[in-house]
Amino acid sequence: LRNTEAAREAGARIVALVNVEASPLAQLADVVLPLGAGPERSVAATKSYLASLSALLQLTAVWRRADSGDGALADALPALPDAM
Repeated sequence: LRNTEAAREAGARIVALVNVEASPLAQLADVVLPLGAGPERSVAATKSYLASLSALLQLTAVWRRADSGDGALADALPALPDAM
């Protein structure tokens, strides 16, 4: 959280990908993207880590299509759940 607080104080816009929307990180964020991975039951943060990677991949696909018109990554997203 200290890094997030330092970034905020330096003027950064904070975007948080969180599994628990009431988390301290979410409270600091300007934008909260809930992952909805559900509670961790065995290995800590495995589901939220994979959900974060998936969310970042989806954001990258949208940005790539908007920036360059290349939709190959976005077109491949429906296969992501089976690949994971």
